[in-house]
Amino acid sequence: MNQYSARLAALAKLWNRVEKRVKEVEHFRGEALVPAINEMRYAGRRLADALTLMVAEVPQADDPAQIDEHLIIAKSYLINADHDVTDSICFVVIRQVDGVIRQHGRDEIAKHYPDFWNVYPAVLESQKIIQGSREERQKRAVEYEKLADDYIPKLTALYDVLVRTKELALADSSEKLNALSQRVDLVTVITIGGFVVAALALLFSVFGWIWSWSAVYNWFH
Repeated sequence: MNQYSARLAALAKLWNRVEKRVKEVEHFRGEALVPAINEMRYAGRRLADALTLMVAEVPQADDPAQIDEHLIIAKSYLINADHDVTDSICFVVIRQVDGVIRQHGRDEIAKHYPDFWNVYPAVLESQKIIQGSREERQKRAVEYEKLADDYIPKLTALYDVLVRTKELALADSSEKLNALSQRVDLVTVITIGGFVVAALALLFSVFGWIWSWSAVYNWFH
């Protein structure tokens, strides 16, 4: 167990980051981000499989290789989920921005949101980054970190101003607000099992406790 402590702790940290972002994007969409939630569930299953092997009473010769594979794939699923969140935020913001431009025009936007055209280049740049990462997948991880750290804060701030400015409201804005007000926090319900797995994994890495994971394993299977 000790040889995996650092990796388990890193996965638990990544899990918490992704779960936080999934819950944040839910506010933009007015609904759960199902693709990211599914990726987290798949990661949880891999963690459960790895931990089951770690605490096996009769270890097998190929256990280390299988554990390593489970942990690598679990991390990949969590990274995919994180990218799903970034894509979703960019999509929602771009859709809102395009709608405002089409419906209200440059002069009306400048009148009610003078700084809009100074922030707008960030929207175009984020689109280019996403497109470029799809064409050069080897750069995807770096580019999405850049999006999350440098662009998402600007895009979310832009979106927030647009949806709060009555004069720049879209025709269907009232329907979106109703959907948001009636939103049920599905993310917490769906991801709680996976969160428990990550939390327990962290406890394993810190304290080295050993107990049966059969209940967790069965839950994910």
